[in-house]
Amino acid sequence: MKYIVCEEPGKFLLKEKEAPVRKEKEALLRVKKVGICGTDLHATEMIENFDSWTKPATGVIKATVDFS
Repeated sequence: MKYIVCEEPGKFLLKEKEAPVRKEKEALLRVKKVGICGTDLHATEMIENFDSWTKPATGVIKATVDFS
């Protein structure tokens, strides 16, 4: 899967890693589009620790697949 990380102030890198494995009673989502809110751009300054943010990656689930 692809992900973007800010490793230093103002520098974003596109990286790839193995997709996580879905566990029982969990959902695995494929996100097709993302955006960065203009009010969150201060995060690129890396003044605070943003690893613990709980903002959702997506707001609307359009389809589901049953893997059971």
